[in-house]
Amino acid sequence: MLERLKNIIVPKQTFEVALFWGVLIACFIAAVFSAVFSALEDIDVITVAGCVSLSVFFAVLGVVAHKTKNINACYFVMCLVIALLVMPPLFFTCGGFNSGMVFYCQTTMLVLSLCAKKILRAVLVVLSIVVDSAVFMLAWEHPEWCSKVEYGAAITDIVVSFIFMSVFIFAVVSYLLQAYQREKATKDSLIEQLNYNSAHDVLTGLFNRRYFIDVLNNEIMPNASGFYILMYDVDHFKKINDTYGHPAGDKALASIAKVAKDLFKQAKEISVRYGGEEFIQVIAADSMDEARSRSENFREAVAAIAIEEFPGMDIRISGGLVSCQNSSFENYGKMLSVVDKLLYEAKTHGRNRIVC
Repeated sequence: MLERLKNIIVPKQTFEVALFWGVLIACFIAAVFSAVFSALEDIDVITVAGCVSLSVFFAVLGVVAHKTKNINACYFVMCLVIALLVMPPLFFTCGGFNSGMVFYCQTTMLVLSLCAKKILRAVLVVLSIVVDSAVFMLAWEHPEWCSKVEYGAAITDIVVSFIFMSVFIFAVVSYLLQAYQREKATKDSLIEQLNYNSAHDVLTGLFNRRYFIDVLNNEIMPNASGFYILMYDVDHFKKINDTYGHPAGDKALASIAKVAKDLFKQAKEISVRYGGEEFIQVIAADSMDEARSRSENFREAVAAIAIEEFPGMDIRISGGLVSCQNSSFENYGKMLSVVDKLLYEAKTHGRNRIVC
C-alpha cells in the first residue's frame, strides 16, 4: 500500500505529471491546515466548511487524475476552481485586507503560473488577475463585507499565513526541482546509453563500423603518421557455427574482442567489429615491424583462446596489415580496399596468418 502511494505521490514520469501531483498535494495540505486554523480562530462555520470542502475536492481530483491519467485537464480544473470559486469568497470571509488572504492570493498566482499548457496558463493568469483586482476593489470600497476580526488576531493571522505560505512555496518549488532533476537524470542516462549504443557493437562491446569510419576519416587520415590498420576475420567461422551452434560463434567473437581490448590499449588505438566475423584494429606503432610484431602477438593470443563450454573449438584469425601513412591512399576508402585485399590474400595462402 505504501509503495503504491509512493508511486502516485512521487511519479517516475514526466515533469508535468510530477508538477501536478506536487501542487495538488501542497494545496490539499494547505486546505486542511486552513480548516484547522479557521476553527481554532473561531472564524464562522461557513469558512471552516469551505476549507473542508476544498480538501475533499483536492482528494477527489487526485483520484480522478490517477484513474483517467488526464493530468493537464485536471490541473486546469484545479486552478480554475481555486482562482474563481475558492479564493474570492475566502478573501471576504477570512477578513480581507485585515488578514493573511493577500498572501494566499499571491500564492494562487504561483499555482496558476505552473500550468503546463501555455495557452491555459495565460487564460488562468488573466482571469485570476481580473477577479482578484475586482475582489480587492470591492473589499476596499465595502470593508463591511469582510469578516471583522480584532487587530491582534489579524496580526497573528498575517504572521501565520506568511510563514505557512513561505513553507508552502518552498515545499512546492523544492519538490518540482527534485522531480525535474530525477527526470533529467533519467534522460541523461538514456542519452548516454543511446550514445554508447550508437558507437558500439552490442555483442562484443567494440566500436562499430560507423564510429570507426568517422574516426578514420576525421582523426587518423589527416594525421596518419604512426597508425596502422589491421583487418582480420575468423577462419572457418561458418564451420564453428555449424559444429557448435551460433551461441558458440557469439562466444568466440566476444572472446576475440576481449583479447583485442586487453592487448591494444595505447592512445587512439581502437578495436572495431566491422561486420559479422570481420574486425579492424587501429594500431599505434613507430614502425611497420612493430605493428607486424604486435599483430602476430595478437594472432597467437587468439589461437590460445580456450572456451570451457565448447572444448575442442579451434579459433584462428587471418588478417591484412597496412600503414595509414601511404601516399597511394587518396582517402580512407582506398586504404580499406587495399587492406581487404591483403586479408583475402591471407585467406588464399593457408589462413591463420597476417599479410602486410
